[in-house]
Amino acid sequence: MKKTHLKNRNGFSLVEIIIAMAMFAIVIVSVFLMFSFSSQQNHRTNDLDELYSIAQRSMEYIKNNPGDLTESASYRQLGGYTADAETLSRFTVIYKVTEIAVPKPSGAAGSGSPINPVNFIVTIEVYFTKDSTALGTIGTVSKTETARSLNIPIATLNSKLTTYR
Repeated sequence: MKKTHLKNRNGFSLVEIIIAMAMFAIVIVSVFLMFSFSSQQNHRTNDLDELYSIAQRSMEYIKNNPGDLTESASYRQLGGYTADAETLSRFTVIYKVTEIAVPKPSGAAGSGSPINPVNFIVTIEVYFTKDSTALGTIGTVSKTETARSLNIPIATLNSKLTTYR
């Protein structure tokens, strides 16, 4: 009986092919997961960019229309600012106004100045309308903490405004 040893093998064994295919599959799945994650992050970044843009436009609207400012203990929904119907249907903009006492200038007691400055702090919060049921009704409480706990994108702006009456 003659034993022949294979010293010179040509090709790959079945085990080597299966291991190579498994390593290739792991690399391909990793690349697809990376693209998926990147796409999700890009979408979230675009949403946040849009939220902050709406918040800034809303603040500009309030600054340009200070006659409507009155102190409010609770949040109110902002309407009337210039935005297209699709934007208004996608976002909810709420705001709260707090009046700040303005100190009288020294020596002005009883001077009867016709100009009376009034300072306000305006807080604006913008979130997606689809998330309004998760955030609850508009009221005295800010939606920021609830949105953060539920991982809902929300934009918040604060600004000091001075009007003269």
